[in-house]
Amino acid sequence: MTKPPESNAAAMLDRHMGCLTIICLVPAIIFSSHLMFRLAQFLYIRAAFGRAAWESGLRVVDKQGHLSNGAELSAMGHVVVDLGGGLLTAMVFVGIGLGLPYLRMRLCGERLSEQLDRWKSGQ
Repeated sequence: MTKPPESNAAAMLDRHMGCLTIICLVPAIIFSSHLMFRLAQFLYIRAAFGRAAWESGLRVVDKQGHLSNGAELSAMGHVVVDLGGGLLTAMVFVGIGLGLPYLRMRLCGERLSEQLDRWKSGQ
């Protein structure tokens, strides 16, 4: 037996988290992990090497941190690119995980403030 929700947000997740949310999360995380790694790479290379380096094609070419010019990322570069990409992907995961149930709730014509009462009444 699960513990009853204590807040409107928890009741919303319990009532509106469905298969669609889970099905949408998988491709969104795969897509966003590639996109967010690229964004973190862009931000680091622009900050560390300058705009001209990015525009001339300097990129991280593998997971070990080798750059397209033959150099390697510094330890801080690894942290920024890998951890930054991971944190950005985590934000997408949380945003979709909370956003889709919220959208479904709003499409049903419900408000967040009434979710706990609706959960208790079994609607």
